[in-house]
Amino acid sequence: MDTQQEIQEMQDQYGHLMALLPALENSVELWREATQRMQTLCDFYFNPKWLEYYDAADHFQIDTKGNYSVLSQDAIWNLLAEYQTLTEQIKPLLERLD
Repeated sequence: MDTQQEIQEMQDQYGHLMALLPALENSVELWREATQRMQTLCDFYFNPKWLEYYDAADHFQIDTKGNYSVLSQDAIWNLLAEYQTLTEQIKPLLERLD
């Protein structure tokens, strides 16, 4: 690759990254919201009251909007596992930027 090609390649890389920036900025907000919601769900799930609610689940009418019920044994647990998997994939990418 000659000098002209190398410079053009870097210019193209720059252009692609500039195009990605708005989505990356939006993803920061999405991660912030997801983290807050996950913490709220974990606080609920790991509270001893959750087991009481679970035992009485038949007495509650929950509009799940097509999702699993938060009173099912695995719904929040599986969501937490998926969230942790995503964070484990992202952490090394962020560490490379340091």
